[in-house]
Amino acid sequence: MNYHPDARRYETGSLAYSLFHGWTAGLELVKEVGIQFIHDRVIELTDRIIAGLKDGKITLVSPVEKISERSAILSFTLGTEEANIALHKRLLAENVIVAVRDGRIRVSPNFYNTPEEIDRFLALL
Repeated sequence: MNYHPDARRYETGSLAYSLFHGWTAGLELVKEVGIQFIHDRVIELTDRIIAGLKDGKITLVSPVEKISERSAILSFTLGTEEANIALHKRLLAENVIVAVRDGRIRVSPNFYNTPEEIDRFLALL
């Protein structure tokens, strides 16, 4: 067996050719909607979340002061990992999909989310 002299030595298997159609459709959707629109929409939705989280006892962990440092991912905490896990379970029971990462809540709206969905998420906090 001859190994590549770079990181390719750790690759196994082959390309998932059967997934190319879905991948292409996803890229076509992004092209149709527009990258700038997606960016602007995500910033708009995360602005809404940031404003809603600043009103309570929740601490934002993600950088939010500079738009250049922001992304579509916001991480926050209620103060303890136990409280965050309890909130995660409560939100999932209400069909609000968030994740627990490093003991914090992670929310990541996308361009297809609505302001009403964001408001519902905030109301459930």
